[in-house]
Amino acid sequence: VVTLVFSLSGPIGGFIGVGIVRSICSDPTAYLIVEAIFNAFAGGILIFVGCVHMIAEEFTKQKDVVNNWR
Repeated sequence: VVTLVFSLSGPIGGFIGVGIVRSICSDPTAYLIVEAIFNAFAGGILIFVGCVHMIAEEFTKQKDVVNNWR
């Protein structure tokens, strides 16, 4: 079930994005606002995932170093 949801989330998100862009293409101001919001969400997700993975890796390294030292 998780694999199915994961594999469908990309194409569904793409279709939603294309639909939104096509619906607001005539108004350049609305297009720029929506584009900025989507870019902010994407950047925030990348920063969050990067930080979570780096922090998790650092905590696991700390435990390994302490256990190997003793």
